[in-house]
Amino acid sequence: MQQPVQKEHVELRIGGMTCAHCPLAIEKAAAAVPGVISASVNPSTKVARIDYDSARTKIADILHAIRSFGYTVGTATMRVPIKNMHCGSCLMRIELALQMVPGVVSARASLETNAADIEYQPERVDFPTIGKAIESAGYRVAEPKIEPAADLLKPAEAANEQEYRTLMRKF
Repeated sequence: MQQPVQKEHVELRIGGMTCAHCPLAIEKAAAAVPGVISASVNPSTKVARIDYDSARTKIADILHAIRSFGYTVGTATMRVPIKNMHCGSCLMRIELALQMVPGVVSARASLETNAADIEYQPERVDFPTIGKAIESAGYRVAEPKIEPAADLLKPAEAANEQEYRTLMRKF
């Protein structure tokens, strides 16, 4: 007995289209992924609209197929520092919680960096939602450490310091 289709829809910004044949190539690349129901690309807006069965495929599979044809797909990445990770089970819990968030394409937690690297669709998910997913797994987003105020430069000094470093790289 076949499982019912769990139809999802995603819209992806596509880069690298240079001719009239590109949209068709992207549509074919996406349609070749098992579980993709339909794919259409609007060359004017450079947006691919894809319907897929989420029980059979993941957005990451679709992105991989499109990227393998040489196109770029509009996703963003972020590294989120996380407190209290100490074992492989922690990593799995965080990754699973993040992967359940609509708009998160992939998530990889690391004990080495005490952080999770997340690829996501900015149109569908924001940082507070990602933070809540981490908290739902029983962990907390680590706050950045701020150095004492004595070491901070005033905005004008910081601009001069950056300008100086840029000039020094040329020599």
